[in-house]
Amino acid sequence: MDKIHPMYTLLFCIAFSIMAYFVILKRIYGREFSKHDELNKKVLNAPFLGKNCCSTWPISHFVLYAIVAYVWPDKWKELFALGVAWEFTEGGFGYLQTPRDQSPRFKNTRMSDGSIEYEQWWSSSYKDVLFNSAGIAAGLLLYKCTTDGHN
Repeated sequence: MDKIHPMYTLLFCIAFSIMAYFVILKRIYGREFSKHDELNKKVLNAPFLGKNCCSTWPISHFVLYAIVAYVWPDKWKELFALGVAWEFTEGGFGYLQTPRDQSPRFKNTRMSDGSIEYEQWWSSSYKDVLFNSAGIAAGLLLYKCTTDGHN
């Protein structure tokens, strides 16, 4: 049996950690947990990406995908596909976590003070895919510049 590639192990551990983070936040703060998510605070104003950009979450996508693409440049296509699949997974969690008497809300919202990007942790976003893609491109470019394309 072939061993699981370390990239998949890393991404699984990060996904599990993110889910655990939100389970803990939800247990502590209930339905208001997104207001207490420190990564959901606005840190960058990028209106060309929409009115709700950007918190640390999309920036963390960029950094993660840049690092992973740099470390495993030959896996960039799988990395991209996993990023898109994760956004669909977040959307699925949206349906699963919505009470039966409510409709799922797949929108990013901001508090009146402009400090919150996402209303729910599972608000899947096209911006995340854009940040993932930009991170992959940056990681591959950095790899090429620092290694001259050789392992």
